[in-house]
Order: sequence, then C-alpha cells, then structure tokens
Amino acid sequence: MDYLICQEWANTSGNHAGIKYLCCELARKYPNIYKVYIHPDYLGDSYNKKFFYRNIIKYRSKLKNLFYNIILCRKLKEQLCNGDRVFLMEYMDLSYSQLPIARMVKSNFPKVTVYGMLHLVPSVYDEKFSDEKFKLWSNWIDKYITLGSSLSEYLNSIRLIPKIKIVTLFHYVDLNYYKPEGDINVNETVSVIAMGNMKRDYKLLEYIVKKNPNVVFYICQGMQDLSKYFGHLQNVQLIPYIGEDELRCLMSKADISLNTMVDTVGSNVIVTSMSMGLAMVCSDVGSIRDYCQCENSILCDNGRPQMFSDAILKLSTDKKLLLEMKKASRGISEKLSIEKFHQNIQKI
Repeated sequence: MDYLICQEWANTSGNHAGIKYLCCELARKYPNIYKVYIHPDYLGDSYNKKFFYRNIIKYRSKLKNLFYNIILCRKLKEQLCNGDRVFLMEYMDLSYSQLPIARMVKSNFPKVTVYGMLHLVPSVYDEKFSDEKFKLWSNWIDKYITLGSSLSEYLNSIRLIPKIKIVTLFHYVDLNYYKPEGDINVNETVSVIAMGNMKRDYKLLEYIVKKNPNVVFYICQGMQDLSKYFGHLQNVQLIPYIGEDELRCLMSKADISLNTMVDTVGSNVIVTSMSMGLAMVCSDVGSIRDYCQCENSILCDNGRPQMFSDAILKLSTDKKLLLEMKKASRGISEKLSIEKFHQNIQKI
C-alpha cells in the first residue's frame, strides 16, 4: 500500500489543482494502491487577522498540529507493513511539519520506504534551512521527489544529496476540468492573463503591459493590491481573489499566459494554462523547460525585458502562429495527466 500524507490549505480547499486533489484522485481511481491522510489547515485565514489574534491562532495551530501528528502516527503504526511506501507530499514545509511522521516511520518500520516531496523554489529552502537542519530532515527519508529538474539539481549540487536519493517527476493537471470551452481559437483582440504570486517580477510585468497598449491584460492579484503598478493603465483588468471556477472562466477568455518569474519548479499556473490551451510566454528560469517547449512557448531572458514585449507583439500580430501554439499547449499538457503521474510514481 502507498500512503499519501498531504496538507489541506484553506484558500485552495476543493480546487482541482494542488497536492491534496492529486492525492484524493489517486486514491479514488486506484483504491487498492493508495490510502490518503489529509492534515487539516489549522491556520486558515489567520494572515488576515490583527497581530494579537494572529499570534494566538498560530500558537493554537502548533498544538493542534502536534496532536494530529500523534494520532496519525498511531494509525500508521497499526497499518504499516514491510514493503509499504509512505509519501510525505509536503515535506520540509515548516507551516505543518511532517518530520515527526518520517521519524516515527523510519524508527519503527525500517523496511518501509519514505519519500519526501519538495515543491518550493530553492531560495525558500536556503532561507528556512541551514545545512545542519537540512541534513536532519534528510536523514529520516529514503528519497526526495521533486517536480522539476532545477530543484533536483539544487538538491544534488548545493545540498549534496546523492543523485540516487532524488526522483524527478512532473506536475500533474486535471485534463477533465482544465480544458478549452469548445474548439481552440484566437480572440479578435488578443488578451493575456498573468496568474500566481510565487516569485513573480511585477516591475517586469508592468514594463511589458506598458509596451503593449493594444493588448488586454488580465492580472490576477489575489489578496495583494497591485494598483500601484497597474491601476493607472487602461489596458489592464486587475482581478482580486476569485474562486477556481471563475478563474477557469477567465482563463478561457485569454489567448496567452504570461509568466514573469524569478524562479519556478513544477507549477499549477504553468500546467493549467497549457491545459486550457494558452500560448506561453515565460521567463527562462528554473524548471520551465521541463514543461514548456518551442512548439507552444516563447521563453525570455528576465535581463532583457524587450524580449517579453516582442513576444507579445509577435503573437498578437501573427494569429496563425498564436493559434498553432495554443493547440500545441493543450497537446503537451495531455502528457501530464493524473493517470500519467500514477504510472510514473509506480515506477520509482
């Protein structure tokens, strides 16, 4: 049996993207292979609370997290057998530590293989983990899983994790939910959508928008206020935090997914954009080349902002090329299905 231990996040609960949905779908499709445990999100929307209340919620969440791990470890002790595998799907995320689970399993079941999945960019781990702390977490798992080659390279070359202890997989996408509405086509007025907030370069994005006044830009700002960058621009619609159905509807109105990133590994934004049939214009950073190919993407150098503007201009004036790239995105995304993820994880 493969045990998948994942984390609930209040702001994405129920979405068709993210690690929790992947785990639940694997268990639903292959119930004889996978069993899922979902760690509750005790922090919730505490970031919106005042400082005093936020600290109280954080303290209470730590206690609840401790008790949950104790209960989960007891359940695993009753169920685990030699040859089973445990996948800690949010390993090395300090919000809800999965280290106690890894420690319990390896201490009591040395013949059970423990995998720790990482899916944040290297700079986050540099900030949060000293070499000593990183080594401590590494000691309690058998192998790391990443969703991008740049993170695998980081583990090997910077954190000195042996290659044999690193497995590189690909992010998944729910092709039945994220799909074009009808035939893929191009809007009369070409439109661009910019999503996500992990390591996004807003000044670069502002430059691109100003350089393309005849293109409509949908910029998803989430819980942030990006009006200082884009509020004065006539060709921009700033989108506040919206639900997944609304976001999918917005994506269906766009032609191009613009991703000005400082870094990236496997990304929901990238794979869902491709699945929705959007042409990709992206910063050439991190693991982007694992997902985006020349048939569907134009990759640009962050140090040369004009490259992004030229890419948008090229696609907005050559609608035949834009249509070809949109169709290619959907085709490439079909290799990133949940079923394909299942096949790959069973090979390791």
